[in-house]
Amino acid sequence: MKKTLSAVLLVIVLSLSALGGGCKAQAAETIPEFSGNPSVEVNGNKPEFKRSDFTTTSYESYGNLDKLGRCTPAMACLGKDLMPTQDRESIGTVKPSGWNQNKYPGLVDSDPPFLFNRCHMI
Repeated sequence: MKKTLSAVLLVIVLSLSALGGGCKAQAAETIPEFSGNPSVEVNGNKPEFKRSDFTTTSYESYGNLDKLGRCTPAMACLGKDLMPTQDRESIGTVKPSGWNQNKYPGLVDSDPPFLFNRCHMI
């Protein structure tokens, strides 16, 4: 439950930042160089969510593709009622924007040696 809530909150934050709602952008000069650490503390590790940002009602919202066919913001509060009820069809022909499928022989132990590392918005 804690991981699910964290994931939903991350989607909300990313969506709000992409929409420009509520998140303040920083000038490039104020962003420190990469320290080599895979994470960084933001705002003293204190969230700035308002009570009105929280919900227990499931929903999903997807933006239209931009003029170059790229994904735009997506936001959701996921619940069991949104989970699939049937087996998923093959997604082998789905090619999201920015997706390049590569084989990794010697690194991935499968035949063919595909690494399924798609990053999903939701």
